[in-house]
Amino acid sequence: MTETRARERERKADQWFGAPREGQVPVRAAAGGSATPGRADEPRPAARWLRRIGRVLRDAAIAVAILAMVPIGLVSVSKGSVWQTSGFSNVRLKLMQGELSRTFAPSRDAAITPMQAGLALAALHPAAPRPSPSAFPERPVSERARRPWDGVSLPADMFKTARPVSWGGPNNLSILEAAAKGLSARELAYLKIVATAPLWAPYDLIARAPAVDIIGGRFQLPFPKDAWVAEMPIMRFAGTKELAYAGVSRAAYYLAVGQRAEAEAALKSIIGFGFAIIDNGTFTIDGLIGRVIVGIGRDALERFYTLTGDPRAAAVVAARAPEVGNGPVMPSSNTPTVEFLRDRLIRSAENTAGPRTIRYDALHRLSLSSCTNVRELVFGTGSDVKQAFDRASRDLARYPSERAILDLTLHTTELPGTALTNAGIPTGGVVAQLLVGASTVAGTVLDNPRMPFCARVITGNFLP
Repeated sequence: MTETRARERERKADQWFGAPREGQVPVRAAAGGSATPGRADEPRPAARWLRRIGRVLRDAAIAVAILAMVPIGLVSVSKGSVWQTSGFSNVRLKLMQGELSRTFAPSRDAAITPMQAGLALAALHPAAPRPSPSAFPERPVSERARRPWDGVSLPADMFKTARPVSWGGPNNLSILEAAAKGLSARELAYLKIVATAPLWAPYDLIARAPAVDIIGGRFQLPFPKDAWVAEMPIMRFAGTKELAYAGVSRAAYYLAVGQRAEAEAALKSIIGFGFAIIDNGTFTIDGLIGRVIVGIGRDALERFYTLTGDPRAAAVVAARAPEVGNGPVMPSSNTPTVEFLRDRLIRSAENTAGPRTIRYDALHRLSLSSCTNVRELVFGTGSDVKQAFDRASRDLARYPSERAILDLTLHTTELPGTALTNAGIPTGGVVAQLLVGASTVAGTVLDNPRMPFCARVITGNFLP
């Protein structure tokens, strides 16, 4: 009786928990079958691996897509800031204002070749005090022009009315007047050393050259493929301008000894040298340096004509500040649109009547077009920009050196991050570095160097 009740309680318990006890007994495997029970629809091992690989690839694609949103977002938010921060430079107006002084430059000598003038300019260029490694190695200079006034300090009793201001020699704004009034023997001896320095032979040659291969005369070709044009060493402003100041002292010597034709020629040579830089430069700074040099020579020539009673002084005065237009009309908003800037740059690049330095400057800026909109960031430089570079290769670049500059410029946004570091683009703070890091990963996976480049440029300029 007791056993019967116990079995009844077990039966009810089994029913309560879902199955009779005999259903819990393992089923004996059929003959020839597997000893391990399994589901009929369970995938084979190869199929399981394929599913795992698919999940990994899916997750990786999602991760890359998320990382790619970083450079895309930066470009979208920046709204062409890589162009807007450049502003609307008045370089064009300055060059136009100096154009009327071209009348007073010396005549061109067709026998002077562009490379001859380029090598002469490289020899005049002062050597860097501490040469550093560069992606643009310079040509060896067999004999760099020596400046005999270097290291010479003028005693206090010399040139009392023309004490040094802009350079170590006499003041260019008053030395001609001092020479007209008379100089001491010591002062005349000093000016003679300046005026008869051998460096004036290459200086005058450049001033009379029809064209100058500035880049080819200074740098070795070919340029490295991973070099950034912005890293190219520019012409040293102070050292080049110093020659213009010394040129006025050179003219003062000839004025003091009564050789007026030589004095006039020396001042015109300064003007010609300035226009040689303006007409053959490939950077904005070249145009600015040339414009300053032209101004130094023109002002000195005006004073020379006035001191000697030459009626041509009035013509030089008229060339001082001609009236020029104001250029393109700015949009009504304070910040110009990307479309306006793009159109303006393309028109400047294709304007064959405009200054060469302005055209090159426009092309340098257009090379960053991939950092101004998402389409070009993803798919590459737009056809309108490529066409502007194609035209420039035909009607702007004249020598292999200038065509090499254009080629490097066109591929600017494809450069590695090391080029930006060497060119001095800041890396920014922690946030900027994280954004650039994410963009670098996305760019590497997608084989799109524009992503890390634009992220670096944008964050380096606009994030702390």
